[in-house]
Amino acid sequence: MFSVNLLVPRESLKIEGPFKCWSRPSDRPPPSSYTDWGLAFCPSCGTQFCAFPSAIPSMAVLRIGTLDPEDLDSLGRPQMEMFCSRKLGWPKALEGAAQFEDWPPRG
Repeated sequence: MFSVNLLVPRESLKIEGPFKCWSRPSDRPPPSSYTDWGLAFCPSCGTQFCAFPSAIPSMAVLRIGTLDPEDLDSLGRPQMEMFCSRKLGWPKALEGAAQFEDWPPRG
């Protein structure tokens, strides 16, 4: 399946309230660009709201659906689609968004 996520600089992320973390190691052998993940969850309902990928340690990945609705309009349209090699057949490409089979190139 898929989700809409927002990449933000880790140093600018402020999480209010308690949360639990869990680590999920990569299930793919090197040199795969797949990464180990640190996952942040709400301790009350178990919803995952944030991830910390080892492939890009300076960034955090926020699930858009966990943000306050009034913040969503200010985000603009998605700029890229990642992991398109795993995309199901029925979702159409987002108009104007860059497409990447896996992680986008670093740099």
